Amino acid sequence: MASKAAIVKLPSPLRDLVTGAAQEGSPDYGKSEKEKVEVADWIEKVAQGDVAKPERLKDLDTQLTPRTYLVSNYLTVADVALYGALHPVLSQLQSSQYYSHPALTRYFDHIQTRPSVRKAAEALTPAFSVVEFDLEHAPSVERKADTPKKKEKAATLQAEASSAPIKKSKGEDKVAETAATEGKAQKKEKKEKEKKTGEPADKKKAGSANNGGKAPAEDAGEPVPSMIDLRVGHIVDVKKHPDADGLYVEQIDFGEETGPRTVVSGLVHYIPIEQMQDKYLVGVCNLKPASMRGIKSFAMVLAATHKDGKDAGIELVQPPPNSKPGDRVYFEGAEFENATPLSQLNPKKKIFETIQPGFTTLETKEAAWPIQYPPNVTLTPSSNEISVQGPLGSTSVALMPFMKLNFSEPSTLTVDVENAKEKKQRSMWGLTRTLIQNAIVGMTEGFTTPLYLVGVGYRAALEPDPRGAGEGRSGQRLNMKLGFSHSVFVCTDKHQLGLFAAQVRKWRPPEPYKGKGIFVGMERVRIKAVKKK
Repeated sequence: MASKAAIVKLPSPLRDLVTGAAQEGSPDYGKSEKEKVEVADWIEKVAQGDVAKPERLKDLDTQLTPRTYLVSNYLTVADVALYGALHPVLSQLQSSQYYSHPALTRYFDHIQTRPSVRKAAEALTPAFSVVEFDLEHAPSVERKADTPKKKEKAATLQAEASSAPIKKSKGEDKVAETAATEGKAQKKEKKEKEKKTGEPADKKKAGSANNGGKAPAEDAGEPVPSMIDLRVGHIVDVKKHPDADGLYVEQIDFGEETGPRTVVSGLVHYIPIEQMQDKYLVGVCNLKPASMRGIKSFAMVLAATHKDGKDAGIELVQPPPNSKPGDRVYFEGAEFENATPLSQLNPKKKIFETIQPGFTTLETKEAAWPIQYPPNVTLTPSSNEISVQGPLGSTSVALMPFMKLNFSEPSTLTVDVENAKEKKQRSMWGLTRTLIQNAIVGMTEGFTTPLYLVGVGYRAALEPDPRGAGEGRSGQRLNMKLGFSHSVFVCTDKHQLGLFAAQVRKWRPPEPYKGKGIFVGMERVRIKAVKKK
């Protein structure tokens, strides 16, 4: 083997270090032929003695900036050889020099803490003792902002113009006249544009009810399962992580043109590697990629835990029969089926961490997302409806005969159907769950929808009703003088609130020429140009 032949050329202490680390079984000589050649080349460079010279450290730091290891994404004998060659140099560094080669310092500290390297180095003490990096007392790097080049250029031109005499030729006069003519034409176009739009042409339109403003973020609002991109995956290769005893490294096909994704999962102690091979599963495909012990993971595997804990058993979540890699997995209901998952979950908003505790497994061993309700809400089911009573009142939701409600845990409701294969039962499954969830929110927090009145002199106010309270009247009435203000209406029934807002909007629908009217919520209207005869 080329690598073993190159190791023989290393000096005595370094050769013993590499050989001892290789005997521990962690460093590798390379998996593919290309990687084996790269490993041998790096050992040859180390044997020549040039790679670890002080004048070469800057180039080496640049090479190591995007890397965790020299070859591929696992520890090799080339890393051990380079660590041993760098040890005499980096052990003499002062704290003020750590920032001079940050990637090199990071790489060296990572390699020296590998178990196999550390065990081999201890046998050769004190030649390869641990180098402690005092980063706390290292001076911080001063970063100066680059001076704007355009301003400097303009200042230079201005200085030259003020010092040099100006001479005009006939040709230059014509150019100046042409430029002046073009400038007048541009000003004329600008004025015409301002007349059409009613706004300065050189200013950005401010966000208002008629021009839209800044669009809301796609992950705004309460986290829901439809934000998570759940897809069917097929494990085409699986092996144990080279630097972690409890991690698998899988290659999972999610039906993408780019090929399988690398996924790291901590299932070594719970699922044998034989059961992982050639397995179909459900994966979360829009998490932000994360490095796990030197290997970047681009998805996450969904698994179900026994109710008594991990030690009682863990199983992979199985996709529906006849699924293909890349098929989307979603919860029952039109609001989940027709929704588009986020392109990538924002880690700061903790979307998956908020939704995941609600995932559960039914008695039929099907994955579900139950309803969590607070202690101050009382749910009373009957044969044809379920009543919801909370701090803001009470309401009821109609139930179809095939709906099944399970209160398996305190303050937890799971909605199920008798036969999920029937189209009508599947369509009512998610709808009924959403209606019950909305009823719980309405009886505890209530729903709000803003109405924006855009128009000169428009006003809205709540005033006492001369007819008084009774027969469905609250004693107040809404007096609208269709203004430049808005009122927010609160209701415990989301459905009735939407109907009421739509009825109010009918009195003065938004018109597209001046942007006047009643706007419900985040409604926008595109302004049209006035047609001239």
